Amino acid sequence: MGALPLGGKLQRGGLAALVLAASLLCGAMFGEAHAQAQLPAQPLISLPTSLFKDCLNGRAKIYDQCTDQGAIFAAARARAQAEDKVLLVAFGAEWCVWCHIFDAYIRGEHGSFHYTVEGEAVAMSEAEQAAQAQEAAGLASFAAERFVLAHIEGHKAPGGQAVLEQAGAAPFFDDWIPFIFAVDREGQYVGHVLASQVNTRIDGPDGKPVFQGYDRAALRLALQELHDAAREGGWD
Repeated sequence: MGALPLGGKLQRGGLAALVLAASLLCGAMFGEAHAQAQLPAQPLISLPTSLFKDCLNGRAKIYDQCTDQGAIFAAARARAQAEDKVLLVAFGAEWCVWCHIFDAYIRGEHGSFHYTVEGEAVAMSEAEQAAQAQEAAGLASFAAERFVLAHIEGHKAPGGQAVLEQAGAAPFFDDWIPFIFAVDREGQYVGHVLASQVNTRIDGPDGKPVFQGYDRAALRLALQELHDAAREGGWD
């Protein structure tokens, strides 16, 4: 059985199918992760900073599908410039399990991830490792020091696809989300994270996947490459 995707095709996605996928992976979405994390002194700045309260009846956590995404992208660019950081874009959707998992990883969460999916509690746990807490905290600090993160909704929100076009990222998008890419100071695409190089999978005794997430060392390396690419040519 091949590795399962980190996200889903935008033209194929549906809540019921993704909830089923989440259950098979012991994964989760639409909730708050309660994994223990040693957060960095300066948390990662991400936009939107608040979600339209009536969107998805208040269930959305990181993606606002009711606001023009061009405005979010513009605000994120301005914030990144003000902070002298690189803008990292997580192009995805609220229903995308792995969009939430990426967000959890980059914020330093580790161990057990607990969410509520349509009122049902589900959990995902990664294999315990000696340096897991330190690696998770290190990734969170690394990201917070270098990036501003923009969550751009690409499924139902107005302007999502326009952001890809504006940033010059559309030719590199293969419809799978999360599509993690960085832009330079002019807001132009410089590269994206290849899921095949950063994802990790753990199988249970029956050979079925019980966990799939990210290799933190590989993810950090990929993000460093994006950061360096965005900084090339000067950063006045």
